[in-house]
Amino acid sequence: MLGTFSRSVMIVALAGTGLGTMCYRIWAARSARNQRRIPEQWQLWARPLFTSKEREVWHWLKRVFFDHHVMVKMPVIRFLLPRSATHGQHSHELLKGVDCSFTICASDGTVIGCLDVPGSTGLKASNRD
Repeated sequence: MLGTFSRSVMIVALAGTGLGTMCYRIWAARSARNQRRIPEQWQLWARPLFTSKEREVWHWLKRVFFDHHVMVKMPVIRFLLPRSATHGQHSHELLKGVDCSFTICASDGTVIGCLDVPGSTGLKASNRD
């Protein structure tokens, strides 16, 4: 009789462990899914893309280059390719933080030129250097 009782206790313990493990996995999956869910209300505010001076320049560029595309706040590294792999890494390190205020592109995406609008304190040191 003791053997049957201990077997029953063992079976119930194993079944409880299995059920607990299954419930934990379901809870963990649901918790992970809730963390990845897009929030109903973002805790962000829209901010202007330009300063007032940059807005004036942008309107002027759009009038002057009416048959081109005026791109805004692009990293310089996006439109450059290294000539060799060894020099490319060095150039990438130098230019990875440099943005230009405006980039003028042809209709096929070829960069014609870029323009930086200095702020009230001048150009950023990273762009200037």
